Amino acid sequence: MKKVIVYNTTQQEAYLYTSKVVDFGLSLLVAAALNELLNAYVLLRQSRYYKHKVKQRVNEALKMRNRKDEELKSSVQNRAFSETYWDSIIDACEDDVTNLRKAIKKILDNANIEDSEIFSQVEVARVLLEAAKVHFEEIIKDCYNKFASQNLSDMKGVNMKEAFKEFNVESIFKEWESMCRDLYTIKQSKVDLNKKEVSDAFIVLADKFAKGDYINECLAETSKEFPEYGGVKVVKK
Repeated sequence: MKKVIVYNTTQQEAYLYTSKVVDFGLSLLVAAALNELLNAYVLLRQSRYYKHKVKQRVNEALKMRNRKDEELKSSVQNRAFSETYWDSIIDACEDDVTNLRKAIKKILDNANIEDSEIFSQVEVARVLLEAAKVHFEEIIKDCYNKFASQNLSDMKGVNMKEAFKEFNVESIFKEWESMCRDLYTIKQSKVDLNKKEVSDAFIVLADKFAKGDYINECLAETSKEFPEYGGVKVVKK
């Protein structure tokens, strides 16, 4: 969260409350989405699809991804801790992300889609970016309304979206989605991924992010390098 000027206790409480919600339910999802984009970039760069519009789009998405990653890690006082904490989500959610990727790949394989490994990874990145984008919008709207409903005049001038912009991946998602359209135009294949197995795998993953199930695992891993955080645990209420 960037530094903000508050003019009353309502605004202070609103920012503090939103900060906790973002840390609890969104920050790790954003980190995971950025990681899956990087994984997809590596596969695409090594593929025959890495040319023309796809190359331009995926390179631009990577630049945006790297800027966002730097923005996130620079937004906290202890950068070393934040890097370790956010990197730990890669291991924490690996099994659930893998299950989502496998569910997508199975559908692509059944449809005889060549390079299903590449396309399943591209879709995982797209799905997580979209989930992070939507969740950010929901959090900002719900948190603002929570305090505005109590005293609208006290919330005058508050811009939650700007204050927490480092967690907003909307522009990255749009660039990645545009790249997907160009990529699928080359492939000239259409496959419906709206299947139960994909939905079930995504729901498991999304619920764990929303409920903060990965947080304590990430804290435990981070405390190995930063023992001062060894006793910290998140208690869900």
